[in-house]
Amino acid sequence: MKKVRRLFFGCLLLMIASIQSPMMPAAASELDPAADVQVSIHTKLEGEETVEGIENLTFTVYDLTSWRHTNNLSEKAAKEFLLDQQATKEKMAAFIAKEQLRKVNELPISVDAEGKACLTLPRFLQEQDAGYLLIAEGETGQHQLVPIVLFLPQYDVNGKTENWAIEIHGKHTTKISTEKPKELPATKATGNKDVQTNTSKRLPQTNEVLENGAVFGGLLILVGALGLKQQTRRKNK
Repeated sequence: MKKVRRLFFGCLLLMIASIQSPMMPAAASELDPAADVQVSIHTKLEGEETVEGIENLTFTVYDLTSWRHTNNLSEKAAKEFLLDQQATKEKMAAFIAKEQLRKVNELPISVDAEGKACLTLPRFLQEQDAGYLLIAEGETGQHQLVPIVLFLPQYDVNGKTENWAIEIHGKHTTKISTEKPKELPATKATGNKDVQTNTSKRLPQTNEVLENGAVFGGLLILVGALGLKQQTRRKNK
């Protein structure tokens, strides 16, 4: 009888140990390799305020999985590296080209009338926890949507249950102008203009020539009169 009881309790303990607690996240090896995650991106500001010029946004998704695991970066560290100093579109495009990031979606993903883009992304890529870089395009105003870095898995606020429906609220920044400032007029051209202007100011005007001639003629007459008067005095003596 005692042996039966021991066998019974032993089997019961094995059954309890084999049951996984529902509050613990499942290991990656136990998840479906083909599982997908639903992602919603909200482009409006809080309070559903629309930012001018983002009505026709589209998103392109790039595979960051290999880059993520090669550099062994957390999501926070990756964001700090990629989004530091408000990276311009040109810098982000250069990074994508340098790392040869692969596009995940064949066609751009558009926002709907509510300013929301909905997409389905694989939970795993290359048999690893996936990582994504989402780039918005099509801004026509003075603001642009900051690139989005998404590393899977994502958990709820308690950090215990994996989140399979992810809500992302986009952040906006002012566009950084890449246009070169307009050059000032060449100094040489300005100098020539000044020289011409100064030269014209130094040349005597017609009235000034006449006035100077009249003064000079009057002096000659005065000198001649004085000389004639001196000769007359000498003769009289």
